[in-house]
Amino acid sequence: MRDSSRTRWLATALILTAAACSDDDPAGPSGDLSAAEATELAGIVAQLAVQQGFSAAGSGSGAAAAPAAAPAAAPIAFENSVEFTTGCPQGGTVAVIANVSGTVDDETGAIDSDLTVVQTHASCRASGGQTGTIYTLDGAPNLTVAMGVDTNPQSGDFTITAAFDGGVSWSADGRSGTCSMDLDVASSGSTLAGTGTNTVTGSICGITVSSSIGF
Repeated sequence: MRDSSRTRWLATALILTAAACSDDDPAGPSGDLSAAEATELAGIVAQLAVQQGFSAAGSGSGAAAAPAAAPAAAPIAFENSVEFTTGCPQGGTVAVIANVSGTVDDETGAIDSDLTVVQTHASCRASGGQTGTIYTLDGAPNLTVAMGVDTNPQSGDFTITAAFDGGVSWSADGRSGTCSMDLDVASSGSTLAGTGTNTVTGSICGITVSSSIGF
């Protein structure tokens, strides 16, 4: 996917910003985490979800090939399913099952794609680095991410939508609980102009989110 590094940064930043800017003062997903830890855990879960979503999108769209009879400038349809297991930052794994479909314009590089990703964590260890807490994540049973990505490298215009649903179980320092996710994300703007809007609503790890941030 062309311009994938900028798109990945935007998607990750909007979720982390929304979690960090929540006006709530949560006691944690099950009352065992501080407000800072709940926000940190929310950021970790969201970041892993976005990173693996874009990894799956790259694997799926990269598998597309132009039909022999297609005009050179016509959009090329692609559809693919991928399964892979990847490591977590401090040990453990995330199993990913993804289905991706859409079109790519071979001349302009414009992409219009839909992606569904199911992620199952297995002793996945990660730390946000803010509190020093190391969290171990396991499927509860899993997280599902449904994404739509529309990008045009020539104009710089992009639109990203994502719906996160499901949850993971967590443990840290003898404590444990569940981080549930019910989050809708929309981001649009121009990578060339460096402007856009991120809107996030829903809840993650006990944090209620409702924000719209321009950049």
